[in-house]
Amino acid sequence: MIHQALYSKLSTTAAITNLVSTRIFPTIGQQGRILPCLVYQRVNYTERTSFHGGVNPIVVSRFQIDCIASTPTQALALAKQVTDALNGWTGIVEGVNIYMTETVSSQDGFELGIDEFAVVVEIDITHKE
Repeated sequence: MIHQALYSKLSTTAAITNLVSTRIFPTIGQQGRILPCLVYQRVNYTERTSFHGGVNPIVVSRFQIDCIASTPTQALALAKQVTDALNGWTGIVEGVNIYMTETVSSQDGFELGIDEFAVVVEIDITHKE
């Protein structure tokens, strides 16, 4: 599945794990988490379309990756490593054929009351379902 492929890519990229170690979480981060960390979730998915009498197995999954840290500088550095690792990513990972990956957007954020800074990166992954 595409979720496992993305986790595998993030967790085996040295530039990312040098910053977050194993703190890469699906959907929601752990309470009392240690920073910095990554939290990823699929936020959009294109439906399969019909072609030539069959169903097109190629889809696009949009993922949001929250790069969370205790300072804006750390969050930006983490987001840069995530973007560098995923832009142009192709290949077969965890049995999923990845045809193209590109960054769609990036946005800075801050959580009042818990002093966490985040850069939210959205990526589109074109892959075979």
